[in-house]
Amino acid sequence: VASGSSIDWTYGALNITFSYGVELRDTGTFGFLLPADQIIPTGEETLAALSALLRYIENHVYASGGARTVAPCLHR
Repeated sequence: VASGSSIDWTYGALNITFSYGVELRDTGTFGFLLPADQIIPTGEETLAALSALLRYIENHVYASGGARTVAPCLHR
């Protein structure tokens, strides 16, 4: 649990409905200093996850009128 994260600020100060914090590898062995051989796989995993999340938001939230002020944009 983080105290005073940017997610808290976007919800409270800006009233942003969808705000996410993404945590990448690792599971505790290397901390924030990943070995070089884990950097590209981490990026690929993150891209896949964010693409799926954005597709879901586009298809379920924006399509249903749940968000009224911003239009989504996915590069395909």
